[in-house]
Amino acid sequence: SIESYGRLRAIDRSSTVFTIIAEILLFLYLVSSEMARRTARHRPSKGAKVTMAASFTFHKGIRTIGGTIIEVKEDGHRLIFDMGRGFGPGAPGFDHELRARSIRDLQRLDIAPKLAGVFEDGTQTPDKTLIAVSHMHLDHMGFFPYVREDVPVLVTKESLRLLEGLDAVHDGPRRALQYTSVEFHEPFSFGPFRIEAVPVDHDCPGACAFFIRTGDLRLVYSGDLRLHGSHP
Repeated sequence: SIESYGRLRAIDRSSTVFTIIAEILLFLYLVSSEMARRTARHRPSKGAKVTMAASFTFHKGIRTIGGTIIEVKEDGHRLIFDMGRGFGPGAPGFDHELRARSIRDLQRLDIAPKLAGVFEDGTQTPDKTLIAVSHMHLDHMGFFPYVREDVPVLVTKESLRLLEGLDAVHDGPRRALQYTSVEFHEPFSFGPFRIEAVPVDHDCPGACAFFIRTGDLRLVYSGDLRLHGSHP
């Protein structure tokens, strides 16, 4: 019945929000645990400053369904996790009838973040940049049509095949982006970052989490996942 369907939709939305909150809490827990471990190991003297080589910025995805864009910067290298558009009942939207003219329209409405040197908005950055994308759902790669073509994008080989298929039927970003594809568990180096794509279970081919290591930092970006299926 319509009433039963409505209840099921409400349960599904609640499950989605819970999953997003759990992912953010997991990420923050891993980062805070690593910071505590490093502080305890170095044991600074009284009055000394404890600093981390890496800095973290959460640009989007905190109060929305999807739309995760997280930046980790270290030693002049900037690693960005996902490039998705968030969805929410109060978010302004565009459709096939009303299209954004450029990324600036989306930035003015606070739909897209201002990321120097990432979008076709005329900005530059001295940092070397890599975008690592966990999977090919719009809330994780919806800004691809606005990304500069000279910014490298790291995806899994399955994700790249899906992108190529979407472009072939005119339903993809249709941009000549600098894709680098990797197999699962194949290490990839970017400046101080050593990145490994690990398969997770999700309703999208090629979905992965990223394990990241630097000199003495360890963190995990989970992307979307569920606790059942082929890769729980």
